[in-house]
Amino acid sequence: WLGHRAGTHAAPRSKTRNAPASLRKLLASVASIGHEDSASATAAWQAGLAAGKVPADASDTRIEAHDTQLLRDLDTAVDGLRDQPARIKRGVLAALLVTIRHDHEVRIEVVELFRAIAATLDVPAPPLAAGGID
Repeated sequence: WLGHRAGTHAAPRSKTRNAPASLRKLLASVASIGHEDSASATAAWQAGLAAGKVPADASDTRIEAHDTQLLRDLDTAVDGLRDQPARIKRGVLAALLVTIRHDHEVRIEVVELFRAIAATLDVPAPPLAAGGID
């Protein structure tokens, strides 16, 4: 997941074991916050999962826009990714950007959330304007 390829140095198993689940929750939370309806939130989430190369999971079906449980899961999801190697965390940000940009309508609160997640993961956020977020 997130760019793991044959021949690359993988992170220790203890660090990566729960990371795909954390990334699923993080992308679902951001998609839920950043999209107005369930169909667009689900499509954005699935695009982020594909961008992050997260293996398919039986629970990857549908999410609701503004789901309060997903909002509660946000902190736990970010915490589950804090100890990942820097290249994995950069991949997390890239998958988040795909999720955020999916419908080409980006709200300021989602941009601020993206910046807060990047800061929490201790990874510099890419310049959002240069990356196409309006």
